[in-house]
Order: sequence, then C-alpha cells, then structure tokens
Amino acid sequence: MTFKSKTKALFATESIALADIVLNLFIFFFVTFSFFATFKKQQEESSVELALPRTGAGAIAPQQGPVVVAITADGKIFVQDKPIELKTLADAVKTAIAPVEQKAVIVRADKSLKLEQFVHIIEAIKEADIEKISIRTESVSPPK
Repeated sequence: MTFKSKTKALFATESIALADIVLNLFIFFFVTFSFFATFKKQQEESSVELALPRTGAGAIAPQQGPVVVAITADGKIFVQDKPIELKTLADAVKTAIAPVEQKAVIVRADKSLKLEQFVHIIEAIKEADIEKISIRTESVSPPK
C-alpha cells in the first residue's frame, strides 16, 4: 500500500538554487558598479588651476550645462576657460549661457582673491540676468 502526502513542497530544490545564484549575481553587480561610481575620475569643470576654499559641505557633482566662471588669485577672469575683462563679463556670460539648457553659473574663485573683487564679479554676473549662481569649493571632512 502506498501513501500519498497531502502537502506539496512549496519550492523545488532547483528553484532555491536558482534564486541563490540570482542573488549572488545581484550582489556582485551592485558591488562592482558601486566601485566604478566611487573611483571614477571626476569630470573637470574648468582647466584653470585654482586653490579653492574648503567647506564642510559635500562636493557638487559636475553637471553638463552650467557656465563656469573662474577667477584666479590675481583677479584674472575666465568664462568657459576664455580670458575676459570685468567690464565685458556680463555680455560674455549671456553669450555663453544662451545655448545652454541649464541657466546657471558656477563661480570658481581662488581662496586668496579679495572679497571686493569677488563681489564685483558676482554683481556683473547678476547683470546678465542669471538667478542661479553657485560658488564652487573643495570639500573637507568635518572636524570630530
């Protein structure tokens, strides 16, 4: 006489093994792509070498679109790596931002730049009807 079981197995051994393999693949790809994102070389905003001021805020991920205005320690101004004078800054920013989708300006100023010069440059950028102005800094870890 043969007895039959009234309960059926919820999962077959093959499906449990397959789920284990899929889970391992998921973990592998998740870790791999995390490393790629972490150690990927950051895109340069500008080729002008500056000593940026440091803040406790995190670094801003570079995006395609905003116009970059760089200011050296001796007061030289660059819009998208092109040297310009302060009196033509508003026109240069208007020209540079016209084809760009994101109507924003990132200001990269050397930390030894005088505040008065910096304020004049920000005023000139505002004359170009730019409402979104970001100041680029280097990020440092906060003190413990």
